[in-house]
Amino acid sequence: MEGGEEDLLRSSLKAIREAGFDVSTPPDDRRTSLDVIARRKEVLLVAKAVEDIEETPEALGRELRRAASALSAIPILIASRKGGEAIEDGVVYGKMNIWAASPATIVNAFRGKGPYVYSKLNRYYVQINGKSLRAARLRKGLSLGDLARMVGVSRKAIYEYERGSMDATLEVAIKMEEALESSLIVPVDILAPLTSRPPPAEEEGVRPLEGEVLSKLRELGFEAFHFKRAPFNVIARSKYTRLLVKVSGSLDEHVERELNVIRSMANVSGSLSLTIVKEEPGRGERDLLPYSEFKKVGSEPELIEIIGQRPWT
Repeated sequence: MEGGEEDLLRSSLKAIREAGFDVSTPPDDRRTSLDVIARRKEVLLVAKAVEDIEETPEALGRELRRAASALSAIPILIASRKGGEAIEDGVVYGKMNIWAASPATIVNAFRGKGPYVYSKLNRYYVQINGKSLRAARLRKGLSLGDLARMVGVSRKAIYEYERGSMDATLEVAIKMEEALESSLIVPVDILAPLTSRPPPAEEEGVRPLEGEVLSKLRELGFEAFHFKRAPFNVIARSKYTRLLVKVSGSLDEHVERELNVIRSMANVSGSLSLTIVKEEPGRGERDLLPYSEFKKVGSEPELIEIIGQRPWT
C-alpha cells in the first residue's frame, strides 16, 4: 500500500470513529470495493477511501452501491483529490451516484455541521428550503418574476426552488438570501442516496463454486448478490437474516485474514458471517462450512442453526 493511500485510510477511519460510529476492521488489500462497514444507531455506512475520485474505477462504484443496497446502507467515498486537485473541506462531490468528501467534511457532517455546498460539473450548488424561500418572498411583497429579475434567473427557476425540485448555484442562493434578508440554504444530507435507481446488475465473472453457492442460497429462499472485489463473495438476505459469505477453494493464509475482516463487517452490520470452503477445512468454527456439508442444507432455519451452534475452537 502506498503511503498516501495508507494515510488516507487511517484518517478516514479516525474521522468515522470520531463521528461516533462503530467501524469494522479494514482489509489489507486496497483493491477491494469497500474498506469498512460502520454503524451509528440506525445509520449504516459502507465506505471506501480513494485518493482521487476521478481515477476511481466504475466497477468499484457499482459494487459499493450494490453492497449498500444489499445491506440497506449508505455508500460513501472518502477522498483527498479530484482530478489531481485537493478536495475542498466543506464541499461534497457526486461521483458514480455516491457522495464523496474529505475526512474532515465527513466527520463534520455527522456532527451536524454541514456541508452546505456540493460540486457538480465543476460548479457549486446548494439546496434551498423552498418553504422558507416562498415565505420570505411573500413577506417582501415580491412576485416570482420580481425575485427572478433581482437575482438573474428565470421565473420558472424560482418556482422550482420553492417546490424543492431544483437546487440553486451558490451564487444565485447568496443573491436570494441578500435580496430577501433571510437564510435559505440548508445542509446537504449525505445520508440521502444520490439515486433511487435499483442496484447495478450482477456482473459476469462468477466462478463455478461461487455460482453453485449462489444457486443454493437462492434455492433456500435468500436473495443473493455476487461481488468480485469485496472481501466477501456474496451478500445473502431474507426477511429475518443477512449473511456475508466468503467462498473459497481452500483455507489458505489469505482467506484466513479475510475471515477476520468479514467477521468484523458482519458484527458491525448486524449480519452473520459464513465461509464455505470446497476442501475440508479440518476445523470446527461455527461460520466455517465445507461445501459438502453446505449443499446438504435443506432450509434457511437449518443453515442458521448450523452456523449458530458450531462451537468456536
